[in-house]
Amino acid sequence: MSFFRQFRTHFLYAGRFSFFINLVMLVPPLYMSQVFDRVLVSRSVETLTMLTIAAIGMLAILLVLDYLRGLLLLTAGAMIDRLLGERVIGALISNASKVNRGEYVHGLRDVSQLRNFLGGPSIIALFDLPWGIFFVSFIFLFHPLMGVIALLSVLTLFALTWSNEKLNRGQLEKVQVDARRAGQFIDQGMRNSDVLNGLGMTASFVHRWERLNAPVLQGQEETGQRMGRITSLSKVIRQLVQILMMCAGAYLVVGAHMTPGVMLAATIILGRALAPFESLMANWNNLVQARAAFGRLRPHLEPGLLKADTRLPAPQGRLTVERVTLAGASPDRPILRGAAFELAPGESLAIIGPSASGKSSLARLLVGIWTPTSGAVRLALMGVGLMALMVFRPQGLIGEETREAG
Repeated sequence: MSFFRQFRTHFLYAGRFSFFINLVMLVPPLYMSQVFDRVLVSRSVETLTMLTIAAIGMLAILLVLDYLRGLLLLTAGAMIDRLLGERVIGALISNASKVNRGEYVHGLRDVSQLRNFLGGPSIIALFDLPWGIFFVSFIFLFHPLMGVIALLSVLTLFALTWSNEKLNRGQLEKVQVDARRAGQFIDQGMRNSDVLNGLGMTASFVHRWERLNAPVLQGQEETGQRMGRITSLSKVIRQLVQILMMCAGAYLVVGAHMTPGVMLAATIILGRALAPFESLMANWNNLVQARAAFGRLRPHLEPGLLKADTRLPAPQGRLTVERVTLAGASPDRPILRGAAFELAPGESLAIIGPSASGKSSLARLLVGIWTPTSGAVRLALMGVGLMALMVFRPQGLIGEETREAG
């Protein structure tokens, strides 16, 4: 997708930084193994000093790399906000003027959701996730038994993450949409608070909001229970794996198959391999919301959506309406059917009819806000004069639309 090509450099460098960050993450367990197996045995202060200096230097490099990776992703989030803000606002305004407008209640909140996702812990966990296999392979170098335990633990957490996705994804997206719709309803009520209070409709408005908010509360409770069970199970499995790894390591140490330092190093490396899975499960809501926001914003991601219309000279002439038909929500009941008339420069036309007879709809067609379902509205580019359109009800002039040209 051409839109994401603009961020390719950010993501490539973030991936490279993740490579070196995860390599440096091996420093603490290797330092511990050397302290236990070499320093404590040899009682060499010089060795301890050199190991400590080297470890501190590597951790300083880790600090710089982790900061640069976070800064890159924050910059990508800010770029998304700048690039999509204009497009989303334009799409929302265009949609609001359509006859059959789509129901899109998120707007710039989706852009904000993507920006926060790129600057949060969820995407960091996605970058670190592939390195779980690297850490498991490293544990296999210590001993196959500990490698098998590490591999099974990673596969178990991956299965829990996958089940969390299958069980809660649809419900979380539905809860998000329902919550935004209820919030939009409140915003509309606040803008019309004088009308609600003046007509005594506040209680009815609140009851209707409660009906809109009820599915949100129910969905949050259901998904919260399911995610709570999975999260609790993952925590127990995490602690169980640590115990099993320590048990296997102690057994191998007793059998003289490895040293205590290697046992502790393997246990710490396993914790690093499982960390991305734990972070993903803890921030699963952010991941689901960002993915849903991306799906809703996908139509606005490609360039050229806000191209200006063809530039034409100022209209100065004859208005012609040729058998215009405008279909609403129901094609069987059009708003306008076969409307046709012609106005020369300087002529005026009064349209008289009751409410909901299509007067305002015709005015929107004439000024180009709406596009007719069939027929054409033409404004000739010849002559100079004054054309006025006045819309009447039978009771009198209401002045819904007035247009001047020339």
